[in-house]
Order: sequence, then C-alpha cells, then structure tokens
Amino acid sequence: MALINESSNRTFVKIVNGKFAQTVTKDTEGAKHRVTKQGKDVWELYFDTLCGNFSDVRLDEPPEKFPQIGKQWAFVLEDGDDIYELKLPQRSIPAYGLLTRLMNVNYDFPVKIKVYRITGDDDVTRDYCVIHQEGEKIEPFFTKEVPNGLPVLKQIVVNGEKAWDHTNRLKFFKKVVDEKILPKIRNANPIAETKAVKPVEVEEEVPPPTIEDVPDYDEKDDLPF
Repeated sequence: MALINESSNRTFVKIVNGKFAQTVTKDTEGAKHRVTKQGKDVWELYFDTLCGNFSDVRLDEPPEKFPQIGKQWAFVLEDGDDIYELKLPQRSIPAYGLLTRLMNVNYDFPVKIKVYRITGDDDVTRDYCVIHQEGEKIEPFFTKEVPNGLPVLKQIVVNGEKAWDHTNRLKFFKKVVDEKILPKIRNANPIAETKAVKPVEVEEEVPPPTIEDVPDYDEKDDLPF
C-alpha cells in the first residue's frame, strides 16, 4: 500500500481561430482575453503545435448540461507526466484531418499536431489539422482517390435544402478507431488504458459551430476530403 498525492496533469485543448487554445485564469502570464459568442469573458494561451505520444482516441457524448455541443472526438497525447486532451466536434474538418491520418501513424513514437487556417476557393476560412512525425508530414490513409473503404458523402434534402449526410462516414471512423487504432495505441503503450479517464464535465463555452456541410475537397488543397 502506498500513500500518494494526486494532482491533475491533464490539460484540455480546443481550437480557436486557427490556434490550439488552453483556457487559463486571468492572471496567467501571456494569457489573451476573448469574449465568446455567448458574451462570456475567457482568458486563453494560444499555440501552433501539440506534441506527444498518442495514449487514447475516443468519441465522447455531450455533457448533460450542454447537449448542444454534440459528440466530440478526444485525441489524447502524453508528454512525460503531462497529458493533453484535444477536443474537436465530431464532424469538424480538424477532426476529419486527424482521423484520416491515424492509420499511418507509428504509435511507438511521438507526433506533432499542427493547426492551420486555410481559405478555400469559396473564400471561406477553415481550421485544419495535420500530423507530423519524425520530421515528415503524415499523409492521409483515406483519400478521395484511394478511399480504403471510406464511405462517400451523399447529398440529402433536409427542410427543403440540400445537405451532406455524414452518417455512414461517422460510423466508419468510430469502427476504425475502436478496431484498428486503439489496439495499436495499447500495444505501443500498455499502461495507456489504465490512465484513460472519464471526461470531466466542466462548465465551459460551447465550441465553434461544427461545419455542417463538408464537401469532398480537391486533394490539391491538401484537405481531407
């Protein structure tokens, strides 16, 4: 039997305006003030890159207090004793950018996740994530040209408007993570499963809206679809 003092070393990260953002207190050195769409004052630290070894990838249900958030992917990285949990809306472009690359990651080694802001031909600016490892960019395993089983998005009509149906694609990624990715992570880091924790429901702002209609982008734009 041992007596220990446990303290939280888990940092929750999200994406805000093309940067990784960590919510901190007002008096934190380097903190930047921002007013959310809900009119809430928050202070954050911003970063371009998130580094570490993957220790978990999971799909979280929305908190009971904030059902409007919807399901979110949690990408968990460890760097020594520090744990970083990147939360992304299930259907967001940054989440898709990571999910398409997970099959090509070597989980024995650390990665760097970089976030970018990209303006498409439609003049819409979107956030986008790419994984780097051993000095090289990890290319997508699932692409438009070589889908490797990735379901094609289908257009449907909702309330008289055309929209993209993501249902099959979301189920596909969940199955890939559960059956392919997590076993690789557990094999590379056997104690990772014991470190996994149930996400804490904290009162935080609703994240930026999910991109509702994500078309199949051209590969020349280096976008996942």
